[in-house]
Amino acid sequence: MGFLAMHAAPLLVTMTLAGLWHGIGVTFLVFGLLHGVFLSINHLWRLRRPAWRANRWRDAASTALTCLCVLIGSVFFRAEDLETACALLRAMVGPSVTHATAADALECARLAALLGLVWFAPNTQTIMEGKHA
Repeated sequence: MGFLAMHAAPLLVTMTLAGLWHGIGVTFLVFGLLHGVFLSINHLWRLRRPAWRANRWRDAASTALTCLCVLIGSVFFRAEDLETACALLRAMVGPSVTHATAADALECARLAALLGLVWFAPNTQTIMEGKHA
């Protein structure tokens, strides 16, 4: 009960209001609620997890999960309505490569290279601390 009252409930209320601050609509409400749920799960995980040593694969998985959560929230933020958001999420998960062209493959390769750059290049904090060499 302590976690719910001290962490989850305030996060859910705050993030729901933040979602509605961006716009009045069901999609913005869902956007805020999702972020509140994701942040609550994150806080619960940080309180309950075992003490882990740094691990490159675990860090990469955590980063990928965070990116996925933000991506899902962004779908609701940008969609016109819930039906469109759900259709887009289904399209993102389902097999939709039946009409892929060589240009599509080239674009995917370009995006994968840029994603690799974003994930593996040093960030500004690392550069400023001189740890990138």
